[in-house]
Amino acid sequence: VGGAGGMGGEPGVGGMGGMPPVGRAPAPGDLVITEILYDPHNALAEDTAEWFEIENRTVDTLNLAGCVFADDGGNETAADGIILEPFAIGVVARSADGLLNGGLPNVVGTFDFGLNNGGDSVIVRCGDVEIDVVAYDDGAAAFPDARQYSISLDPEAEDNADGANWCLAGEDDVYYEGATPDDVHRGTPGAANPACPEPIAVTACRILGDAQRTVNFRTTFDVSGLIEIPGVTDLTNGVDVDNRVMAQVGVAPRGTVEDDEAWIFTPAEPDGAWDAEAAGEVGRDAYIVTLDAPRVGEYDVAFRASADGGLTWTWCDTDADLDGYQPESALQLTVDPDPADVCDPECGADEVCLRGTCVAAAPAAPGDVIVTEILYDPHDPLDDNDAEWFELTNLTDSNISLLDCFVADDGGNQVFVDDVIEAGGTLLFVRSDDGALNGGLEPDLTFGFSLGNGGDSLTVQCGETVLDTVVYDDVDGWPGATQRISIQLSADRYDAEANDAAGSWCVAPEELVYFVADPVENSHRGTPGAANAQCPVDPCDPNPCDENQICDAGECIDRMGPGVGEVFFTEVLMDPHTSLDDTNAEWFELHNPTDGALDLTGCTITENGGMGIELTHMIEAGGYLLFVKSEDMLLNGGLVPDGTFGFGLGNSAESLTLSCFDVVIDTIAWGTGTDLPSVRQASLQLDPRTYTAELNDLATSWCSAEDVYYEAGGDGDHRGTPGAANPQCADPCFGVVCDEGLECVEGACVMIDPCADVVCDDPLVCVEGECVAPVPTPTMVGDVLITELLYDPHDGLAEETAEWFELHNPGEVELSLEGCVAREDNNQSSPLNGVVPAGGYVFFARSADPGVNGGLTPTGTFNFSLGNSGETLTVACNGVDIDAVTYDDGPDFPDARKVSINLDPDAFDEEANDEGSNWCFGRDRYFEAADPVGDHFGTPGAPNVVCAFTDAQMQALVDDRCAGCHTNGGMSGTMTLDDIFVGAVGVPSFEAEGLDRIEPGDHMASYLWHKLNGTHLDVGGEGLRMPRSGPPYLTDAQIERVGLWIDGLPVEP
Repeated sequence: VGGAGGMGGEPGVGGMGGMPPVGRAPAPGDLVITEILYDPHNALAEDTAEWFEIENRTVDTLNLAGCVFADDGGNETAADGIILEPFAIGVVARSADGLLNGGLPNVVGTFDFGLNNGGDSVIVRCGDVEIDVVAYDDGAAAFPDARQYSISLDPEAEDNADGANWCLAGEDDVYYEGATPDDVHRGTPGAANPACPEPIAVTACRILGDAQRTVNFRTTFDVSGLIEIPGVTDLTNGVDVDNRVMAQVGVAPRGTVEDDEAWIFTPAEPDGAWDAEAAGEVGRDAYIVTLDAPRVGEYDVAFRASADGGLTWTWCDTDADLDGYQPESALQLTVDPDPADVCDPECGADEVCLRGTCVAAAPAAPGDVIVTEILYDPHDPLDDNDAEWFELTNLTDSNISLLDCFVADDGGNQVFVDDVIEAGGTLLFVRSDDGALNGGLEPDLTFGFSLGNGGDSLTVQCGETVLDTVVYDDVDGWPGATQRISIQLSADRYDAEANDAAGSWCVAPEELVYFVADPVENSHRGTPGAANAQCPVDPCDPNPCDENQICDAGECIDRMGPGVGEVFFTEVLMDPHTSLDDTNAEWFELHNPTDGALDLTGCTITENGGMGIELTHMIEAGGYLLFVKSEDMLLNGGLVPDGTFGFGLGNSAESLTLSCFDVVIDTIAWGTGTDLPSVRQASLQLDPRTYTAELNDLATSWCSAEDVYYEAGGDGDHRGTPGAANPQCADPCFGVVCDEGLECVEGACVMIDPCADVVCDDPLVCVEGECVAPVPTPTMVGDVLITELLYDPHDGLAEETAEWFELHNPGEVELSLEGCVAREDNNQSSPLNGVVPAGGYVFFARSADPGVNGGLTPTGTFNFSLGNSGETLTVACNGVDIDAVTYDDGPDFPDARKVSINLDPDAFDEEANDEGSNWCFGRDRYFEAADPVGDHFGTPGAPNVVCAFTDAQMQALVDDRCAGCHTNGGMSGTMTLDDIFVGAVGVPSFEAEGLDRIEPGDHMASYLWHKLNGTHLDVGGEGLRMPRSGPPYLTDAQIERVGLWIDGLPVEP
């Protein structure tokens, strides 16, 4: 917000506005997570369209510098640069690209980790202080389950950690429509949440079919339930699928009451064969599930339904009464023994009867059978619901009976084993037995619960005896980068105690691929149902060296740390793209130019002075160390790193610093505010001719890499020499630094055209390098308006590079300028480009180079000049003149050197912008020169400032709003305003002692302004606010324009 400025001559810098405060750091409770969309689907992808919302609940501006966004898996993204005004609401998204994120508004920042659909935490942390945490689930406990809906905190709730205070977004709150009804996403991103509605009523609910059933052990049986929800289940005769609706079938021992922990629930799915009319159940839907028969015994089966994503449940049984669940009305299930379980004659003491056959097997004891391998995160083209698996191994030399055993996760979900595991053998458990879905596996058993990607547990139990438990995680020493890769217990650590330790596990080796995918990077690794490999051995564990030595490949050598400049950064890839992504493929490189090995133990590498990693590495004489975001070669571009890091490398205003014991050894900085540019799909390389502590600080010592290290074909190639010596820079752009939005071509900075090499199929068009459906173009007069011009740059800025004009879209739909031109008096014209957002602005400058145009990044450029003494500027689209402004250099329009002429926001239409009286000087400084004489003012591409009233406009306002009171013969307080100069300017006020009615040059000392502003009592006045016909009173914009008019009145010497 700039100052009000002066009314004539050069613009002022003080006055009614002022610079906004930088803000303070948030404390717990100041900033609240209020909405989360963790499961986008269909037309939107999880890795670009997940988001959450943060709200400033204080009267202060909050600055998130030094803060991070995190999940419960230890992933973090820096929140630097995010500032929230008092009570502001901002969206933090996986992508800032509206074409990918569903058109999210008010995106204040991005994050680069995923939000788990099965439950996760969203954390805001500043330093070591957790500002807010929301640990949501997927409807299993307290929070609603939400696909294509956000979960929304009730605005009246005080505790956002309580899932009962959250609900699904409303049906009317559509923020992304997509191409079909299945693509619709709901939520209120960037806006206040509506109140959570009362729970949606489930008006009918019962179990279908026989109320008593008998099945044999080792068989399956179907359970169907009926649901009636008005407005949801009555749309068609089939099942009306709605993402808010959930159904579950529970099994528990006979007589178990509702909500008892003994219930084990399984999700039911819509019954594809359901015909409500044929069944005589019009307006109702059926859900069905196939269950494995539990152990021999007597059980009750219950059904429950939810219409709000699992936030509330309606329990039911076999009767039609909505009286909840009654054990006496449950589906009563009797499980008889499998006829094949009878052995005749009976088996011996060392045998068990397995499906009618006596098999030699010993009873299970703790540690006999353990968990040895887990694949918890399959990924494209395999799905979690089909391709998760784990493996049990018999450590003994005897067959072990698991006939009375089960495996359970940390949520109490179970799968019965009911088998014998051979001596030294394995049992493979897979979510699906369909090889086409599970990666070609042939499981021994299947299971129905999910394995958490962020951590879970598996317990093997026989009766009351626990054989083994593994509690895994994706942090705290457990293997990371496990997408499509199993974690396996090292072959030399097969022990029930050893498999409790994270250090006993590793990811499956690269060569152990069990499912080959196309493309090959989507292949899956592991040894399901077979012996594991031995994890890599660290010859320095345990450390054989004393405290004055370090272990390097098993040898003890004396510690020698680096001095300043003895180790430095020589290469960094900050912006992988297309075929690789930032979350896995960023990297940087260190080099030791000395003739001796150096010990980096105790050193740190920090990003922008914040997040960092601790080093324990040796770097050989003349050697290199490579640090990569991920160690997964399938994801990082085929690299084998010496170390990994968890922070992101920003593409602008970023730095890396190597420090050893509080001494800065080397720093590299790039992007905004530095001399080094950010480079996409290529590293920044230090020329080997400048491998010195002094020369590596110079921007001219760096260039963009040319050698391809990752071949993806065409635009997907990545360039650099990670972990190896750099070649000499040969690029003509070596040492040339271009601002954001420009690229160096043959040594010159030119604007990047992301569509230069893109060919789109008709009717698609290219926008920012992507083929998208065409955006409509302006067709009617006034669809876009000319709202600001800078026609006379001066004192340091040249007309041929620094002139500019601005266009505004007053409509509610974004408009493409494809086919539009800007034209001046002599019919010289320039094509226009870009898209004008609804209600937004774009601007065009004579040059795209910020170094010569005043530091601007325009939407595009134009090739004609704007006359200083007057001109007609026309915008035409496809042969139709959309808007034109004929300005002069006075008396109608402002005469403006080094300052824009700015259309008042109240005059934003095609007729009002023809009137010079509606234009004024721009007041906000956009270019600050070394000498203030060269400063330039305006708001290119941003909302315009309010203009002061002219004398005539001010008199017309008084005549209109004060009629009958202070004008046309009316009198009040002895003041008449028929001529405001006579009746008010310089005339003492009778009500506020010491104040004139209008004090020229100072609206704050003008009693009339206070009467209009409603602050007259604060300055010693009395009576009612003006005009007395109010409310409504003057608008804030009108009051500001009055103040500016007063400030511009000439002051008597």
